Amino acid sequence: MTTRSEAQNEKDNAPKEQENLKRPVPHKEIVKVPFSKKEPEKTFRVGTMLNEDHKEGSMPLIREYKDIFAWGPENMSGIDTSVALHKLHVDSMYKPIKQKK
Repeated sequence: MTTRSEAQNEKDNAPKEQENLKRPVPHKEIVKVPFSKKEPEKTFRVGTMLNEDHKEGSMPLIREYKDIFAWGPENMSGIDTSVALHKLHVDSMYKPIKQKK
């Protein structure tokens, strides 16, 4: 049986364990490449370390299949909005506070 102090210690240590997890990061720089000149805001990212042969071969393929990318929840047909919709239940009486990092 776990005592209250043991349970509290486990709870206090959880954020520390999460801090130790490494987030994935790109190996080197990435560049944003627009899908088309008509819609420059829709981009995909390509690593600068990708050799030119792979880059030249993959970019046309990605552009050809751009219709499979979802730009927002409205583009994900068949997904219930309760899964893709984020709501913050906050009291409007209180002013938002920016968290310290």
